[in-house]
This record gives sequence, C-alpha cells and structure tokens, in this order.
Amino acid sequence: MTLSTLPIPNARFAHSLPDPDQVCLPGVRQGGAQALLSQQTLEDVVALALAVTGAAAAQLHLQQDDAPPDTPPALILIATELLLDADSQPSGYLSIFDHAPRKLSASQQADLAALARQVSQQITSRRAVLRLEASLQRLEIISSTDALTGLQNRRSFEQRIRQEFARARRYELALSFLMLDVDFFKHFNDVHGHQAGDRMLYRVAQTLRQKLRGQDTLARFGGEEFVVVLPNTGRNGALVLAERYRLAIESLGVAEVTVSIGVATLEATMQGPDDLVNAADRALYLAKGSGRNKVVEAPLN
Repeated sequence: MTLSTLPIPNARFAHSLPDPDQVCLPGVRQGGAQALLSQQTLEDVVALALAVTGAAAAQLHLQQDDAPPDTPPALILIATELLLDADSQPSGYLSIFDHAPRKLSASQQADLAALARQVSQQITSRRAVLRLEASLQRLEIISSTDALTGLQNRRSFEQRIRQEFARARRYELALSFLMLDVDFFKHFNDVHGHQAGDRMLYRVAQTLRQKLRGQDTLARFGGEEFVVVLPNTGRNGALVLAERYRLAIESLGVAEVTVSIGVATLEATMQGPDDLVNAADRALYLAKGSGRNKVVEAPLN
C-alpha cells in the first residue's frame, strides 16, 4: 500500500498528468500551520520533504483549518503522511506532489514518515506552549482584576501609576489623579444589605467606566473607593473630568448614592507616586468633611 492511498479527510487529489508547459516550483502550502510553526520552520519542513523524496512540491496542513489548500496546479499527489497529536489522533497531514505518478522507495517512505513524526512532535510541543501561554494570560488577568466590579484591582493600579509617574517625570508631562469614595456606603449596606451594596458598587463601577477616556486607568482601590489615573492631563482637565464623574453617579437616581472626589495634579516637589496618591486622599478627606457629593482639589504645595 502506498502512502498516497491513506484516507485523508477533505483532501482533494489531482488525477491527470500535468501540462508540460506548466511547472509548479517547489514550495510550501501552509494550510494555516503558520500559527503553530514559524515561517522558517515551515520552509525547513518543505526543504527536507523535497530532499528525501525528490518531489516537486509539498503541503503542510492541519485538519482544524476551515478548508485544506488546493492541490498545486499541474502536479499529482504521490504520498501523504498523517500528523498525529499527543493522543496519537490525526491532527493534519504532510503531502508530497510531483509532475507524474510514482511510488516512493522504501527508504523515501521511511524518511518521510520520520519527518512527519518530527513535525507532529513540534506541533504538539507548540500547542502545549500556546496553552500554557493562554493559561498564564488568564492568570494575569485574574490577578489584576477586581472580582466584584471587573475593574483593575489595587495591585494593577499601583503598577500603572508607577509607570505613568515615571513617564511624566522623564518626558515632563502632565499627570493627574482622582480618588473617589461612595458617600455613606456603610449606611447603605446597613439599610439595604451587603448584596445590595455589592450591586450598587458594580453599578457605580460600570457608570465610571462608561465615562472613561481611552488613555485613563480606572481601578477599585478598596472597599467603596475608586481611583482614576489621568495621563497627559493638567489641573483644569482633571477638575472637568472629576465633575463629569460626580454628575454621572448623581444622575443614576439611586437614593443616597453619590460620590466625593479628591483631585491631585503632579507637582515638582513630589518625589514619587505615593505623594500624588496622598495629595488626592487629603483632598477627598476635605470633600467628605465639607458636605460630600463634591469635587475638591488638593491644595498646591
């Protein structure tokens, strides 16, 4: 039995002799395998396949693709080797084409089979790496996301504000920071229950997110406190944005739900991001102490 008689799902074979005036140059038909193997690796596979078989062209195709590549024009399929996954199940195929029908020699068949095994191992290893990378990405998202609100959490916020502070200092850019606190949240929890409090925090978070500019970072700082990092934003712009956030929460129409906001802008005397955060925290304290549901700017040093 020749390798070309193996049943390959969805494969389309050429059965006629080629036109002598039409010659297909040796090359690779990737069939979507580019996602798992680099271009250089694909070219190596084809070069080796052509070297061991003396054929005119080769195709490397994975079965999970929507459609296999067409048979190269003016060529005939002479051999196909299955690619197997880690469970020894078919995961694709390596096909060899030539200008006229012929059988591979026993040594050519053995070399092609060995090459197919190597390709299968490479693809299996690459899939394992991709799965690991995807898992790590999911873990990174989980570790940087607040479970209740879906916003960035404090850990993620602290990384971002360090980056933005360093960038602002290096390039002499403006940087502002908002700290928001939901007014009378403890009273709301006592009256309506903790589940209602959680739902309210989620609603506040989504309302803030809808008003967020693309360059800004919104995070849950802890409890009923939220923070916003405002790159390339000076004092006046920060005050405008803070008032926009305050009005958005006030407009929710939920009884007793308002926010107080402290605003701080980067100053020359600030040595690190903690100075910016502390300035906004002091401004927030003034906002809550002077009636709540208002925006207060940190006094300039």
